[in-house]
Amino acid sequence: MKNAHRILYKSVRNGTLFCVVIATVEDGRLTVHKVDFQEWDYNRRDGIVEASYGFDGENTLKLYNLMQASTASDFIKKLKLEFGFRTDRNTFIGNLMKFCEKNNIKNKFNVWY
Repeated sequence: MKNAHRILYKSVRNGTLFCVVIATVEDGRLTVHKVDFQEWDYNRRDGIVEASYGFDGENTLKLYNLMQASTASDFIKKLKLEFGFRTDRNTFIGNLMKFCEKNNIKNKFNVWY
């Protein structure tokens, strides 16, 4: 699987970048990275908050196969369509995590304040 990346969500509030969610496939591993540039949705803390959901090669491949993807770029597009088309960034991540839990697909969650 070749490398690919795509911005899934980009929100602007009052003319300033508020949040961005990026999906990256690199070396056969998927990472979904979320950066809140202003206040964090859950605790209203000021400042930049970053969170990532990292999938190792084995779990990326499980998800890739379940999405019936043909390339890394197609895989990312299918993730967006399946879990977050016409929804917001938090719903996308929630839907993805529920699907992964149901299908025993593991990921590593990290957050930085």
